[in-house]
Parts: sequence; structure tokens; C-alpha cells
Amino acid sequence: MTAMARPVRSSADRVAAEAEQRSRILSALLECIEEIGYNATTMQEVAARARASKSVIYAHFDNKLDCFLVLYELVTRVELRVVAAAESRAVSAGLGWQARVRAMSLEFLELLARAPGMTTAVLLELPAAGPSALARRRVTMDLYLDSLSVIAEDMADSYPDEVRRVDRSWMLAALGGVNELVLEHIERFGPATVADIVDDVTRVFVEMLERR
Repeated sequence: MTAMARPVRSSADRVAAEAEQRSRILSALLECIEEIGYNATTMQEVAARARASKSVIYAHFDNKLDCFLVLYELVTRVELRVVAAAESRAVSAGLGWQARVRAMSLEFLELLARAPGMTTAVLLELPAAGPSALARRRVTMDLYLDSLSVIAEDMADSYPDEVRRVDRSWMLAALGGVNELVLEHIERFGPATVADIVDDVTRVFVEMLERR
């Protein structure tokens, strides 16, 4: 009797399987951070939630910090895509520049409210991950600055009598102020109602951009 040959997995199948494993691990880390915080999270707990062995986890990530930094970058890119999509919809709808600012602000805040684990990881737990995480934050902040600066330039081109051009340092200051507004609300009331501060966040950017 001839033994049946084991099916050979294609390289595409292997890549898909590895991507699915990686996604499960990152989701598990996100859950852990939301429930018990970064410092209390262990790779053993992440492995259990991801239904993966520790050897599988370490095949993808060097350690907990490495896993967290990948998660942080992924979350940042999701946020940027959401903001860009909101801006694009606002432009297509023919909204004025202040309404566009509000639409982007609201979409960003609603994302934070919908994904409390992500919010906790990015805003509250980042300092606990140490200097490497804070250094990565500077890189991701530059991504935000690049994205928002392009949008601000477009608004200045489209509404030259209403919108002034601003230096990158001004945009950085505005982002820092918004970050503090969001942190204060989340620390006092939790992330579920963070969209309540949309008018305050909108005002920060409008006051910066409005020509007087």
C-alpha cells in the first residue's frame, strides 16, 4: 500500500499563515495591555491568548518590547489612514475648511473610543515601555506632522484669504496640546466618551490655521 503524500504548502500559504499568526499575537498583546497594563503583561500570557507557543512568538518578535513597538507603529498607521479617509470624504462632500478639520478630529476621537485597547497602548502605556518606545514615538509623531502639514498646506492653497500657512513647529505644538486634551479626558472619564471633546480639539487647529 502506497502511503499518501503529505500536501505541500505553497510559499503563499506559508506567508498567509505567518501573517495570521503575527496578527493573533499583536491582538493578544493589545488585549493584555488593555486589561493589565504593559508592565504586568508577560509573553507567556500573550502566548496563551494568541493560542501560540512561545517559540512561535519568538520567531516573530525578539521580546515583549519588540512586539509592542510593532503594535504601536501599526496602530499609528491605522489612525493616519482613518484621518486621511475622513479628510477625503469631507473634501468630496464640499465641506469648508473648518468643517473638514472637525470631521477629521471627530473620526480620530471616535476611533479612540471604539478601540480602548489601542488607545491605552498608544496614549497611556507608551512611557512604561521605556526609552525605545519613546524614541519610536518621535518617529510616529513625524508621520503625523507630515500628514497634517500636507493637509494644512492644501487648505491654505484652497482658502488663501481664510487659512494661513503655519510652521512645522506650530503643528507640533498643536498636536501636543491635543494629546494632552485627550489624555486628560481619558484619565478622568475613560476612552468611551472621548469624542465629547471634539469641539475643543477642532478649536485648537482652527485657532492655529485661521488667518486674522
